[in-house]
Amino acid sequence: MIKYTLWSPDTCCCQIEYAWDDSVPIENRVHTCISIRKKCSYHQLADKHQHFDIILKENKMKNNIIDKFMIFIPSISNEIDIEGQKTKKLKNQKSIDWIFDNNRKLNLLIKGFTLDEKQQMQTLIDSEYPNQIILGE
Repeated sequence: MIKYTLWSPDTCCCQIEYAWDDSVPIENRVHTCISIRKKCSYHQLADKHQHFDIILKENKMKNNIIDKFMIFIPSISNEIDIEGQKTKKLKNQKSIDWIFDNNRKLNLLIKGFTLDEKQQMQTLIDSEYPNQIILGE
């Protein structure tokens, strides 16, 4: 069955309506942009599919690098169980916030990490997203 979702990413103020088929397995599912309900000042593209693709790319980059931190730097997170699903959560006193600058570079604002953890984070950033992410405090 075709479902519709109104998505407000946590990387900008846009709102996008997209369609997807819940009968298709998640790993094969395709999201199709239906409309751009709200455009932020950074995403003023005329083509709705291009708009959606750019926002999705930014959001995936942010999620992917934080996931990689959790997987490859075990000292920063704990594994927790939420209704039978195992997931990772940052340890207490550690935080990662994010904002995209005017050039749409992802700025990760980190707190509570050791020097070694920061160096490991930077190594992951450099290998996955060179010149696209800035690590700061």
